[in-house]
Amino acid sequence: MAILIMPFDMMNTDRKIRGLTEAICKDACQYAYTYYRLQGKREESGENYDRRAMENIKGVFIGGAVGSFAVSRINADIKDKNIKNISGILSSCMSDGETICIRIDYKYSLPIGILGKNSIDQTVIASRRAWIGADGGKSGESGINDDEYVYIGKNATRYHIDRRCHYLYNDLQSASFSSVESLRNDNGARYHACERCGSQGGTTVYIMPSGTRYHFDPDCNAIIAYVQRVKRSEVEHLGVCSYCGGSH
Repeated sequence: MAILIMPFDMMNTDRKIRGLTEAICKDACQYAYTYYRLQGKREESGENYDRRAMENIKGVFIGGAVGSFAVSRINADIKDKNIKNISGILSSCMSDGETICIRIDYKYSLPIGILGKNSIDQTVIASRRAWIGADGGKSGESGINDDEYVYIGKNATRYHIDRRCHYLYNDLQSASFSSVESLRNDNGARYHACERCGSQGGTTVYIMPSGTRYHFDPDCNAIIAYVQRVKRSEVEHLGVCSYCGGSH
């Protein structure tokens, strides 16, 4: 029985570790923007701009401490006595100036030794490009022309020149928290609490007709995540937004 159940427990633990690692990597990419901006201001001024803040942030992002942070979070949040020897030493953080890669290696203990093995080696990798404030690299090395890219929302009917055009968010609706259980989206499905801001609490929630989550924070990152950056040629048939396209 233990052998039959083991693969499911192992996959479930791997799923939890993978999800936690991805979340940490995504947040680290956003925090990296602080370091990049401070570094840019220091270079522009020719002085040691906010030197203490620079050194503190640099120690985290350039030193790769994000791997150790991920390990500490796994030890605290993942309750599985079969995981051991968790290591994030092979993680790298902006070693190339823009990429954050979290690699977690661990062993999953077997209830019964199989072919002389008492554990299985597992590896989880999350890799993302940091938010450094430039497209295609710190100085735009890729040669991508920003004019070729536009933004669309979920179920888009127009493409937008400005990522923050208010029409990308105008389907965000407010409702009382007490009524959210009775609300349904366009597909007739219930709304569930957002994984990011759903624990904040409050009397007012924010929903989208095409969404599946309710939010206590109208500026929640999960809402912004609906916006996608695409090539203009792929969505030319939609037509440009009348507001941010210049005709408003």
